[in-house]
Amino acid sequence: MRDLALTAIVGLLILAPAAGAEDEVVIPQDPAQRARHARERLEWNRRLLVDSYEKVGNKDPRWDGPAREALTKAALLFAGQGGPDTRPEDVYKAARLAVDAGCDDPMILHVYATTSRAAEKLAAVEYKRRMAEATRALEASRYPAIKRGLEMMRHALAMTSDKMPQEDREECGRLLDAALRLIPESLAQGDQGRQADEVRYTLAWDIMSGQKFLTGDYQAAFEKVEAVLSKVPALKVACLQLEGEYLTYYAWEARGIGLAPTVTEEGWRKFGERLARADKALREAWAAEPSGERTPTLMMTVLKGTGCERPEMETWFRRAMEADVDNFNACFAMMDWLDPKWHGSPEEVLAFGRACRDTKNWQARITLLAADAHIRAVQLKPSDEYRAYFARPEVWDDIRTIFEDYLSHRPNDAPARSTYAAFCYNSNKIEESARQFEKVGARLYATNFYTLDQMKEFRAHVLRVAKERAKERAEEQAKEAEPPARPK
Repeated sequence: MRDLALTAIVGLLILAPAAGAEDEVVIPQDPAQRARHARERLEWNRRLLVDSYEKVGNKDPRWDGPAREALTKAALLFAGQGGPDTRPEDVYKAARLAVDAGCDDPMILHVYATTSRAAEKLAAVEYKRRMAEATRALEASRYPAIKRGLEMMRHALAMTSDKMPQEDREECGRLLDAALRLIPESLAQGDQGRQADEVRYTLAWDIMSGQKFLTGDYQAAFEKVEAVLSKVPALKVACLQLEGEYLTYYAWEARGIGLAPTVTEEGWRKFGERLARADKALREAWAAEPSGERTPTLMMTVLKGTGCERPEMETWFRRAMEADVDNFNACFAMMDWLDPKWHGSPEEVLAFGRACRDTKNWQARITLLAADAHIRAVQLKPSDEYRAYFARPEVWDDIRTIFEDYLSHRPNDAPARSTYAAFCYNSNKIEESARQFEKVGARLYATNFYTLDQMKEFRAHVLRVAKERAKERAEEQAKEAEPPARPK
């Protein structure tokens, strides 16, 4: 189960044999592939935004200049290539100039609304109004179907809540249905390529998730989406992938997230049946199209539940990483499989964490998984061993280095900074944890291991202790500064 030597593929993926704790995993990165994928993302966003404006936009000399500037910067931002002058605030400034000049173009209204919340710190009600206005304008426009569908879906999901009124529920359902019909239309418009395929799949999955929220029925939600997509031969593989992913979630819904002894016999039966069906759908997808990262990445999650020998898991991991060296989800799935509570050991999960760190791929967040490996390695240990582990200087130094490097590139990543604050807390670095919580401010997030309520408890504790320590230091300094008493 532990031994596997995979062929070395230069610039792609090599997994060293995993027979013992001394063996290491190496995940080389291919800069040429990453550059090509980044270029493809940017080109697709430019076609979607800038080129589409030139073809179907509401152009006018009064606003064309700032409109083009806003869309050009938005293409960079949405492609994940924003620089010093392509922050959301910078996109907003250009879009605001166009809107103030009278621009009523749907794409500009969308870009303006999307970036306005961060720029203006809008109240939720006003932000929702602007997004609704922009979505209605896009829906009625001649802009590409894939963009219209994507924004309609996003607005629909933003409406969902446990207490949503009936009129919002009806509008949400209408938007999801309309967005679903736009998926085949986007293909008919010739929007193809890696990026378009990824957005189409994301759109289909999120529409299905929205339908499941409205009805509470996973199977009915999938069948509704499949009924539309299955009519298009070019979407056959996407349908199989969607089926595999939905069945995986559906299986875990039956099992529950508790420990094995808490699962009912019926829960185990449904869990096994649904995962077997997911396995079948994804293998059929791979047979039909043995390429791309989505099928092998989804398959890895299925194998965590069904169980397999490590060589098979590594085969799917290799396939996923060959297709995309930025594949965070595949790295996460591999680490999850190696977690001691599943199929690995503390030594194996730590070795894989080091491999993630050594990729130096902070852009795809892969390096951050190295910190997660530390928790996974000891989370089943008694509390005293857990605390002793995180008290080790080399563990803290590894965690600190990982997050300081990542946050130096992305200082405004609130989820990552929240996670760092929790790791500081784990390592009893109270003052540093307090500094990180203060930087996060109101944008506090849950982590992979702690709920939002737990994070709030951590924050309250470290801020209180840090304040007490600061007060004690101030008192000591004041005492030291006092002049010595005169002799009598």
